[in-house]
Amino acid sequence: MKLQSYYKKVRGLLRTSQTQTHEAPATGEKVVIDALSDLRNRRLCPICLHEFPHFLRYNKRRAARCPGCGSLERHRTSWLYLKRETDLFRKQARLLHFAPEPFFVERIQRYVTIDHVKASFDPERPSEGVDIQRLPYPDAHFDVIYCSHVLEHVPDDRLALRELARVLKPDGVAMVLVPVRNEARTYEDPSIVSPEDRAKHFGQWDHLRWYGRDFPERVLEAQLSCETVYYSDRFSPIEEKLYGLRPEPFYICRHR
Repeated sequence: MKLQSYYKKVRGLLRTSQTQTHEAPATGEKVVIDALSDLRNRRLCPICLHEFPHFLRYNKRRAARCPGCGSLERHRTSWLYLKRETDLFRKQARLLHFAPEPFFVERIQRYVTIDHVKASFDPERPSEGVDIQRLPYPDAHFDVIYCSHVLEHVPDDRLALRELARVLKPDGVAMVLVPVRNEARTYEDPSIVSPEDRAKHFGQWDHLRWYGRDFPERVLEAQLSCETVYYSDRFSPIEEKLYGLRPEPFYICRHR
């Protein structure tokens, strides 16, 4: 089979997995690896399904941003996990999505089986948004919660985690992502208030803390279990380059 035909088959299998089975079959994974062995200069975003010679640099990271939809490594890793490891796209489900990313919204709205509840918050207009510390939803309301890089902005993140636990169904799953540095303890100091000082201490002007490896302890305090997942580790080096992934953790939280 010619290389061009290989690559067309790769894209066909991935599109089929997105729209029908939602999971690339084992034979499809082999075709991906075989094709990428020859097509070393191709990259494929699993969210928008566009192909490119390379991903773009972002925030000092090479091969981070998709030129098509703008997704970053954590978004593509999250999407692959949700597609392959959860039932979100296979059955009726209610999804609570904080700070909804446009590329996710565009893809998820294609699934009529998903009740997609989008929750945004602007500190400048608090009455117009959804405060994660005081969610306006009933108990045990959501099958899936997706909360990516939100808690580091929240004054009382422990209260926010308790609210996630409250609105999550007994058999539901919450996927939480936060910026974590390789330190044992979370670093926060409420006396640091200026944008300049917050950027210096916490990495960004509107961040209130740098999480450490103790983040799961905060989740446990909210009466949720917490599994630390490095999902990119489950992919071959060729697949990591294909999808533009990087090893950063996310946290799968469930009722205990």
